[in-house]
Amino acid sequence: VRLGNSQEDPPTPPGYRGVDKVLNDFEGMKRFIEIQRSPYHGWNFCVGSIAEMLEDSATQIYPFIEYFGSRDTIFLVHYRNLMGKRYSFREALPDEGDMDFHRVLKALKDAGYCYGIDPDHIPS
Repeated sequence: VRLGNSQEDPPTPPGYRGVDKVLNDFEGMKRFIEIQRSPYHGWNFCVGSIAEMLEDSATQIYPFIEYFGSRDTIFLVHYRNLMGKRYSFREALPDEGDMDFHRVLKALKDAGYCYGIDPDHIPS
């Protein structure tokens, strides 16, 4: 059994309602994985939730994929695209959002990911 944790969805500004969320950015996600390195400790890697953290998801998603994929800590991928940026976005269909999902799939493959892709939310 491998446990894949999810990222914050949606991310909130630091100190929002008195809480600083740990899984709200790249450094927090890295810290979470490094707490206890184990082949059973990783991510339910939601491309959409991570994109919600970013100012430019079209370019900034790839370091997340490379870092966590190369460490074999991506256990499942939720596939959701967005339009917009951190704190101001809306969900989009995979081929309508800001990210190039063909390139996202290629980056996952290049990082060694070979497991499931789960289509996530469908915008209304």
